[in-house]
Amino acid sequence: MDTATGKVHLERNGVHLSYSLPGAGNARKRSISADTSEFDAGSYQAVTQTGQDGVRTAVVINNAASPTSYRFHFDVPSGYTLKLTGDGHAAVIDNPKTGDAAVIMPPWADDATGKRVPSSYSVDGHDLILNVSTQGAVFPVVADPQVDWHWWGYSDSMDRWETNQFAYAAGDVAAGFATCGAALAIFLGPMAGLACAVESSSYWVMGNDAGLYYSDGNCMRLNMTWSSVWWSDEIWYGDGNCW
Repeated sequence: MDTATGKVHLERNGVHLSYSLPGAGNARKRSISADTSEFDAGSYQAVTQTGQDGVRTAVVINNAASPTSYRFHFDVPSGYTLKLTGDGHAAVIDNPKTGDAAVIMPPWADDATGKRVPSSYSVDGHDLILNVSTQGAVFPVVADPQVDWHWWGYSDSMDRWETNQFAYAAGDVAAGFATCGAALAIFLGPMAGLACAVESSSYWVMGNDAGLYYSDGNCMRLNMTWSSVWWSDEIWYGDGNCW
């Protein structure tokens, strides 16, 4: 993190990526700690925190006169593209199956009462735009995009509500694949039902994990490679967006 310019630098496997915080050029800057910096633009603040695999940026929207769109300019490496992935994520990627990628997690935004506020991304060239709908919100509103830099794929950090919903949904999907496997095995033979059986087992394990994490008061992080191999780990309450 370069506090003088408001530019975040990431490097992995010899590939360098940087992006600029919204309004950082005209903002008052201060370092809060060795890994946390604040850029105060008056009507909003951008607070960044760097970690081993990425950077969190909390945009604090102070009042109804504050902007509702925040532009992050990416210096995209040659051969890479900034794009939306269709599932709420955005990514800087060169090959959707094998390439290195910086993955920007789906945005979330909460108002001062803890109510979830609608937020989304759009892309304009090399600019990622965070859009936040603050109509009816109680200020301040905090929006939190996170950039993760993984060679293997990307991860989706869930909050408490999402973890609970995933536990129920994964169980239903597992049951559906189990029914599929049984039907195919009857009509087409045992090998035909094997793929459905494997999928059923995978979803059951992940749904069970999510239920255990939720019961412990924590949240789930779902990790996905570009070849769609999934596994999960636990996020402790209060860490990341687990609230």
